[in-house]
Amino acid sequence: MRFRIGAPPRLDAWDPAAEGWARLAEPSGWGFQASALAVGLVLAAASVLLWVWLTPYTWREIDFLYVIIGIPLVAPLHELVHGLGVPRARGGDVTYFGFSPRRVGFYVHYTGALPRWRWLAIGALPTLVLSVVPLAVCAVWRIRSPWLLYLSISNALASCADWLGLALVLARIPQGTTIRQQGAETWWRMRGQEGREPAGKP
Repeated sequence: MRFRIGAPPRLDAWDPAAEGWARLAEPSGWGFQASALAVGLVLAAASVLLWVWLTPYTWREIDFLYVIIGIPLVAPLHELVHGLGVPRARGGDVTYFGFSPRRVGFYVHYTGALPRWRWLAIGALPTLVLSVVPLAVCAVWRIRSPWLLYLSISNALASCADWLGLALVLARIPQGTTIRQQGAETWWRMRGQEGREPAGKP
């Protein structure tokens, strides 16, 4: 895994449109940010409801200021958990752990192609590991842990872009496809058409 400052890299030697890939239609700019924020608020609300319903915590014990403060603290860990699901780099493929000053956010970016199911699994992994598991631990063993509480809820809110992306892929990309990123763009095509694309130079 390599560290990068700046936007996710584009591959100079890879022309997805010329090789039969289709670009996923996604909101851009502020449209994406607004949509992701709406998704994040729903996720955070659902997370709070589950914590109040399943654990010893009550509404009054949850400080939403701590939830907001927790987002930039959990963000690097969130992206590293994404990285756990990325396959080991092969050939010219590279995995980047990056920070984008323009978007003021961390990211993990894999330059290779992934089956749709694995792309979806990688997208959902931080929610499972950092939000669902802490909730389950406190619910089953009736534990009161502010660290796990705010980790879980802050990560749920921070997962907004993940779940917007997951919803778009589920709705617009059919099963049996391969997905690959070109910078921030998402491209796909049916499996069996792949061949071996040049890795390119970011």
